[in-house]
Amino acid sequence: MIASSPPAELEEALRAFDEAFRRGDLDEVTRFFAPDIQLLVHEQEAIVGKDGAGRAFGQVLEMFDTSDYTPRYEVIDVHGDRAYVLGPFEETLSPRSGEPGTRVHGRVVLFWARDEEGWRVTRLLTGRSAPDEPIDAPSEA
Repeated sequence: MIASSPPAELEEALRAFDEAFRRGDLDEVTRFFAPDIQLLVHEQEAIVGKDGAGRAFGQVLEMFDTSDYTPRYEVIDVHGDRAYVLGPFEETLSPRSGEPGTRVHGRVVLFWARDEEGWRVTRLLTGRSAPDEPIDAPSEA
């Protein structure tokens, strides 16, 4: 369910942000971060600022293949130059080391603001909605 009809620019930014995360493209992901972004993720201390958020995402992308990330946005609510987006997501975190992965079920809330450069993420909140599911290591053929 979408609460309001989002502008095409926001829909494109959201799509590009998610796709960059799936590809593991840190430069493209951080392009969407506002200078004062705050990350509130999975039982961690708040991470404030574009540099810190970039380092945090960089660590995740270095450690895991994030190509199996599937958000399902149920609400996109726009108020002028500000918007929030929320919904469930599923992802498989596959360690680049080859160890067994983990299936994650969670929720994401993104707060966006439009500036002279376009739509930027100002707050990103995630949390688990179910226990993580271990995935067996791929068999070697």
